[in-house]
Amino acid sequence: MRTWISFRTPIRGIRVGVGASLPAARVYRVSATGAKVSNIGSTVMLAGLAITVTAHDAVGATASTTVTATQSGAAPVTMSQDWANYNLQNGGGDFANPYMPIPFYAHQSPYNVGSLVRGTDYTTSVVFHPSTFPNNTVFTWSFPEVAASGHVYNFDSIDFGYNTGAPQTPIPAFQIQNLTTLTATTNYSLSGETQFFNIIYDFFVYPTSTPGAQSTAHEFSITLHCQNYEAAAVTGLASNLKFNYTDSQGTQWIIYDYGGGAIGSQIVIDRADFADVPNNYVIDIKGIINAAVAHGWVSANEWFVGIGLGAEPAQGNGSWTLNSWSFNYNGTIYP
Repeated sequence: MRTWISFRTPIRGIRVGVGASLPAARVYRVSATGAKVSNIGSTVMLAGLAITVTAHDAVGATASTTVTATQSGAAPVTMSQDWANYNLQNGGGDFANPYMPIPFYAHQSPYNVGSLVRGTDYTTSVVFHPSTFPNNTVFTWSFPEVAASGHVYNFDSIDFGYNTGAPQTPIPAFQIQNLTTLTATTNYSLSGETQFFNIIYDFFVYPTSTPGAQSTAHEFSITLHCQNYEAAAVTGLASNLKFNYTDSQGTQWIIYDYGGGAIGSQIVIDRADFADVPNNYVIDIKGIINAAVAHGWVSANEWFVGIGLGAEPAQGNGSWTLNSWSFNYNGTIYP
């Protein structure tokens, strides 16, 4: 007969079939293996779709098959509170479970709202699907129509590796001089008052491989979508605070730093025409870092440990969706 085994997972309505001649009346212990699956007893936490399921009865009879779970009835999770996290290592205020054995986590950071009160003066939310996380994640916000200091109220993000926190599955740290590949490919969509927010990759490099134990060496911000003030601000910068860079695909960028490469300063990278980075464009992050090294702003001895991707709203209402996201990090493809 065909024995159906239902799994409790973050996705409602999933069940997988095990073709077997096992008696239907018995109770079976279930184990599962496969990409992005963690299992304790009969509870399977599913972050991927293809898994191998094995049923065991009390006297040792088993049946096993590889199946693909469907996502019918999938329930998204909404995260909407200050400083909430999802999939952060060791808990740390996690908003939602279960944890996923992947090097990504979500974080809400209202670090520049001042005296504004959530629910009265502003709202933000991050809506994600555990089965496809970090892909298909939607960020939404509403802030006063008054520009924030520094043109940013908050930075809600999805992070790869360590970026002020660590995911359930870490990535190895590498010195800049030992990076062989570091590229990111993003598919995203925007809505709302797009002139008042940017979308950036944001990350820090450190003096050693243990972030958090010391101050950062430099911050990098690679812009996918600019706010409306940026073109004029960068054009007016002194020449010693910016330089041009052309990547291997021929795209021209401006790299600038109000601190001129000083320790602890923020190095920002915009397209030279300030247009949006096209969907599915492969950004050579290693190439950008190396350009800053060649310019004398960064040391090749500094360490890369992770990166975040998010919006910086300056005012008003907006939303953006991370449709898909992938990294090639020293030859390993994530997710």
